[in-house]
Amino acid sequence: MQKVIFENCKEVNSFLDLFGGIGNVAWSFNDIYSEIIINDILESNYLSYISFFDDSEINHKKLQNYIVEYNKIKVDKENYFSENFSNTYFSHENSKKIGYIREDIDLKYNNKEINDRERAILITSLIYAMDSIANTVGHYDAYRLNGDLEKELILGILDIPENSTNKNNRIFKEDANSLVERIYADIVYIDPPYNSRQYSDAYHLLENVANWNKPKVYGVAKKMDRRNIKSKYCTTSAPKQFEDLINKINAKYILVSYNNMGNRGASRSQAKISDSEIMEILSTKGKVEIYETDYSQFTTGKTKQGNHKERLFLCYVGKKNEEYENVETINGFVKCPLNYTGGKYKLLPQIIEKFPKKIGTFIDIFGGGFNVGANIEANTIIYNDKQKEVPRIIKLFLKYSHTQIIKKIEYNVNKYELSNKEISI
Repeated sequence: MQKVIFENCKEVNSFLDLFGGIGNVAWSFNDIYSEIIINDILESNYLSYISFFDDSEINHKKLQNYIVEYNKIKVDKENYFSENFSNTYFSHENSKKIGYIREDIDLKYNNKEINDRERAILITSLIYAMDSIANTVGHYDAYRLNGDLEKELILGILDIPENSTNKNNRIFKEDANSLVERIYADIVYIDPPYNSRQYSDAYHLLENVANWNKPKVYGVAKKMDRRNIKSKYCTTSAPKQFEDLINKINAKYILVSYNNMGNRGASRSQAKISDSEIMEILSTKGKVEIYETDYSQFTTGKTKQGNHKERLFLCYVGKKNEEYENVETINGFVKCPLNYTGGKYKLLPQIIEKFPKKIGTFIDIFGGGFNVGANIEANTIIYNDKQKEVPRIIKLFLKYSHTQIIKKIEYNVNKYELSNKEISI
């Protein structure tokens, strides 16, 4: 990613990581750009951002002493965490310790012994320690029966530089579509959820500890009510959400990270937004280039897919999409790529001048190559042709850019060893 950005994005000072997750991407630019803006809807991630990206003064020695004390503590009394989570993700002893430490952090904060950032650092340290020994397979959708509960909870000291470079950073915990309405960044990086697997389901326990509202938990997995942190990008409305997001963004560059799962794999693993939808939506903002790399897929199920790709869509906001500049035209009219018998392309100037200036609904009833309908300005345009193969091709032209179509044709030519007159001798 850095290679793509450094080679193509010029005069950049600010970087917005809109779906920040654990913050690795934003952190990789923290010493490079003068302003890092990071956002995520989960409290557990938000607290880690305050720990690493905030510039508030902290007492390193004091925090180290607290962590040493927490690691030595032996807890006898039961608490919210031990009563709900003992011998599931953690042993009974570790559960008592987790509950005690989390309660003590807020007690110190309420007594003004620690400030906001110091509180965030201690909670983040606790969450990291929990996650390193949890009886799971990497998420909290379930715990392992007869799993290893013997590991001891040991908090580590976060590697936070004493000389901060976070002078202009900004940290948010908001809905991404709402946040972009009021902020600007030179680069907006977007890595939304891909499929129907909600992060709030996978990391509910860590979110519970981060918020510490002590909610009622239920089910074998001990989940709490998560309705307020469900992402719409994990639903069928994802394309509409993405379109709304892109329309609102104010930036020089938009960089979207997405994968090629599409309709591949189990239904829960399938990407909610297709490549063609991303291209179509981003193209309304400017020129788009695609970069691709191999990617090791994470799955909580049994789905295994080869040729898994991570794609970067780089949009130069406001620039014209050059791939459309060379489309063949006569007097500004676009020609259908089909060499269709009876096509009206050459007659378009004489035909269209006969139509009214304002058209509500236009029906190209014997559509053929669609030369007429495709060049009409109307509120609604309807195409019809009784040869079912032709409407299917027209739909492909509407869905994909000509670059994507040519690449697919070239792929099939090579795959089936078809003749290609452009390279034939």
